[in-house]
Amino acid sequence: EEYMAAVHDTTSTKLSDNPFIDAGTTTVGFVDKGSVVNDSNSPLNIPVTLSKPLRKEVSVDYKIYNAKTKQLLDSGTLQFKPLQLNKVIYAGPQKDEVLVELVNSKDIKLGDQTLHSHVKDKGKDKDKDKDS
Repeated sequence: EEYMAAVHDTTSTKLSDNPFIDAGTTTVGFVDKGSVVNDSNSPLNIPVTLSKPLRKEVSVDYKIYNAKTKQLLDSGTLQFKPLQLNKVIYAGPQKDEVLVELVNSKDIKLGDQTLHSHVKDKGKDKDKDKDS
């Protein structure tokens, strides 16, 4: 004969103890390793994300380099508000391939994906020139 028993759990968890919100294991990084743009007039839009939401504000600095010359083209800081998961690095159109790097995070760990390569699809521009 088999018996079924129900156990009532009397422990409770405060929302502030939510296991899905943990600054100790949360990381910041790029969504993708790289991106390709077909139009040289397209602005740079690179998504950055947190691995989990946080209850406090965190930030990460970024730098944009020319991939060939390693010249610094631009830099800035992304501020994530509490519970915000996604931000975007915006910059004007880039003539050449650029590398975007996440550096100097504040109150959060850098994830595995901290470098993003942004290239122009030269094949598309060559076809465009032929049509002119």
